[in-house]
Parts: sequence; C-alpha cells; structure tokens
Amino acid sequence: MGEPRNLSTWGGQAQLGWLLDRWHFSADLEAGGASRDVELGRTSALLFSGGAAFGVFGGGRALGFTLALGGRLGMARLAGSAADPTNVIASAVVRPWGGPMASLGCIGRFRPLAVRLTAEAGRSLFTAEAQSERTTVLAVGATWVAISLGAAFMP
Repeated sequence: MGEPRNLSTWGGQAQLGWLLDRWHFSADLEAGGASRDVELGRTSALLFSGGAAFGVFGGGRALGFTLALGGRLGMARLAGSAADPTNVIASAVVRPWGGPMASLGCIGRFRPLAVRLTAEAGRSLFTAEAQSERTTVLAVGATWVAISLGAAFMP
C-alpha cells in the first residue's frame, strides 16, 4: 500500500472581514472534500471548519495587505466504501481537527468591489486517520496550507 500521500481538498468558504484603521479581523466558515481509491475500495473526507483571525492591515486605497494570526476548528468525516462489501467491512468516523494558523492576504479594491487572495498555514492539534488493512491511507492533521481567491463587497 505504501505511505499515505498528502490530502488535497477542494471546497468553498464564506468570510466576514472588518478593516478598522490598521487592524484586520476575519471570521469564516469553510467546507471541503476529497476522495482516494485504495486497494480495497475508496476513502473520502469531508471537512467542515470555522476560523477567526486578527492582524494588521497595510497599504493604500487600491491595494492592501493583511498579516494575521488566529485559529481554525472543525470536524472531519472520514468514510470508506468497499469494492467487495461481502468480504470487507467499511465504516465512517467523525473526528475533530484544527489548531493555530497564520494568514497573509492581498486585497485589490475597486470600490465598491474588491478581490482578495489569501494564503493560510496552520498546524492541527488533532489528527483523524482512515485505515485500510491496518495501514493509514487518508489522514487529516499535521500541517495544512490553503490558498483562496474571492470577491468582496466594500462600501
């Protein structure tokens, strides 16, 4: 089976952010998912989380940057489906994941709209694993990196 590979997920995020002079605060809800074929069938992961970050804002009216620290906490649902359900038992588990994070963002403003590009990195304090034949084939935990691109309304 070999070593598990890094898990890459695709998903979406809804975020609220506030700029107060040189300070930036954001809160978000995020959902993502991924799946992987394994020798005995298929594994999948659904991730749901909420994040909050506080940091500094710099730049001008048209282009600005944020640097923030915060945390993300959520749940991971790991599930398996057997290729041969008569000989293999598949199951699903729900486990917590999340921890501290840092983010760096760039905001291009075209009043009343804006475009935001953000890179986020964090370290999960919890690990959730999916196993096949006592070997980890899917894991959520350790270090994460996320890149997001979004639009905003800034009156």
